[in-house]
Amino acid sequence: MTSTMEINFKDKTVSITSLHQWHTYEGLIEGVPHDKMNERILKFIPQKALKLTNDAKYILIEPEQTPIDIGREYPFGKPMSLPSFICVAGLRHHGTSKPEIGGISELTLICFQNQFTPPFESKVLEEIEKLNWFDFAKDISWDEY
Repeated sequence: MTSTMEINFKDKTVSITSLHQWHTYEGLIEGVPHDKMNERILKFIPQKALKLTNDAKYILIEPEQTPIDIGREYPFGKPMSLPSFICVAGLRHHGTSKPEIGGISELTLICFQNQFTPPFESKVLEEIEKLNWFDFAKDISWDEY
């Protein structure tokens, strides 16, 4: 028996084919997260997601950054934190943007949240439900698959 996890986009319901998660600040030994560190994390994640899902097409649900009050100036940047966990999900829909071409479509979802998934947090799902799948997904014909 197989169980499929699904996510609803505005126009399609898609299957989650892989899910990878880790602590956002894994490896941070000293100091506090800051805006420059967060910028590096956001820049690096698509590269890591590509290695995990083998799909260069991705969407990043922009995470909220929360200011951290440390009561003094911080020499490395403005203290800010991202949500606790990074989630990278491989997504697939059986069908392409061109119905006359048989195949599948795939996309990688990158998001941040304060708990492990599943389930995805409601604010992440709300953002996804606003998006049209075929505006982001990559078509793969059966010949290419």
